[in-house]
Amino acid sequence: MFPTVGSVYRLGAGNRAAQFRCGVTANRAGSEELGFVTPQYAVVYVLCGRGQYVDAQGRVHRLAAGDAYQRFPSKRHDVKWESDCVRCFLAVPCQVFELLELTGLASQARPVLRVGGDRWIAKEFSALRAELGACPDERLIDVLARMQQFLVRLLRGDRARPGAALDAPIAQAMQVLSEDLAGRIALPAVARRVGMGYSAFRKQFAEQAGLSPRDFRIRRRIERAVALLTRENLRIKEIAARLGYPDEYAFSAQFKKRTGLSPRAFRERHA
Repeated sequence: MFPTVGSVYRLGAGNRAAQFRCGVTANRAGSEELGFVTPQYAVVYVLCGRGQYVDAQGRVHRLAAGDAYQRFPSKRHDVKWESDCVRCFLAVPCQVFELLELTGLASQARPVLRVGGDRWIAKEFSALRAELGACPDERLIDVLARMQQFLVRLLRGDRARPGAALDAPIAQAMQVLSEDLAGRIALPAVARRVGMGYSAFRKQFAEQAGLSPRDFRIRRRIERAVALLTRENLRIKEIAARLGYPDEYAFSAQFKKRTGLSPRAFRERHA
């Protein structure tokens, strides 16, 4: 069952000028948005349908149910639908994108995200739409905080249902995996440390954290790398050494795979 079609716009006149937007739309097969541009940052989640997204560089990205595509601030793009579609969308001020890009979560090199068809996503869009429509202006900042938190979950590809409490062993494992990022760590040893068998540990960690223990640790390394690249005057090979990579080439390869940019290009963009 899809949520009801309808949208809410706050702080601004018109559906593209509003700083806060959230809703559900339906489009017919053959419909197009050519040269679409918005000053805000938006994420659109495809509930059903097939189409394509053409980014500002002319690259074509396929769209299907479970995908989320991004509308980057002031960047023109096209969206073309090959079948009837239903979409959920959320838009926030452009400054939110600047923060997400700075931390490496959002990247113009990766405009389409393969999120998957988790039911909680559509429900969360509906809940945010209702909250955005009902809250007074003085509480919009609270809704923005929840919208940002939701965007972070989508961009990270988290699969755990929002609000679900972590079991104590998994929370402890997350803490262990976030420490001493330069050191080598054996995942079976982490499982033993939190009192779990390795197979059960991997399964429960993925269910509750939304990604594997290995990917969780890689993400923490990349998040730390972003901070070092933007706040410290360190050479790339020094950052690689601080994060436990064998050399700057291995670090650069993994950083680019996760962010869409090499460490050097990322630093230049955010200098």
